[in-house]
Amino acid sequence: MPDVVDALGRVARFRGGHLAGTVAKLERLVADQDRMGLSSLLVQELVSLDLVRAAVLVKRAAAQIDSVLHATGMLMCMPELLEDGERIEAVSLAAANTGKAFDLVTDRRLAEFTFIDWKGGSESIRKQKLFKDFYQLAEADTTKRRHLYFIGDVHAPKVFRSRSLCKGMLRKFAILRDSFLRDYDSKLRVGDYYAAKKHLVILENLEVAAPKAAEVFASALSARA
Repeated sequence: MPDVVDALGRVARFRGGHLAGTVAKLERLVADQDRMGLSSLLVQELVSLDLVRAAVLVKRAAAQIDSVLHATGMLMCMPELLEDGERIEAVSLAAANTGKAFDLVTDRRLAEFTFIDWKGGSESIRKQKLFKDFYQLAEADTTKRRHLYFIGDVHAPKVFRSRSLCKGMLRKFAILRDSFLRDYDSKLRVGDYYAAKKHLVILENLEVAAPKAAEVFASALSARA
């Protein structure tokens, strides 16, 4: 079994300069081939079981990248965010649900972080995650400050002007949805909930709150594009 670096190299060689072009070429070459001709063609075009294994390995590694981004993003932002004398009590660095209530708990604040590369489309799952974070912070039984951190000042704030139903935005978070329905009208909309709770949660663009870390994030996205 190849390691991830070898697997990435194999996939990159197959991909060539442009994956869509490679696939289109294969579609043309495969037409009218018989079994023997196809076998020879696959060898020539670097299509093999080793390529399949490599693709699976890369896919598995990529599935963990959100957790890597969330952990490193938080760790790099926190030195810019923490105030003099503020002490960390607990963190949850993984992107997935770890059973911990909040991403960051200090002696002064609760915080949730969302490192989303917003595209401006429907992005329903991302919007649901952001609203879930806001809901948890707004409903927390605490006297500490509550901060919701995200990247950018355009797409994320629009989530809180949505006319979508709150229960729909929480549908993937069953425990939170059930808790919401015990306390609020099932017809309550996101914009109305936010209007009633916005004084509790500070929405902060990391480009302003942690500009050094956010600049690295933005530069990486720009380079990738």
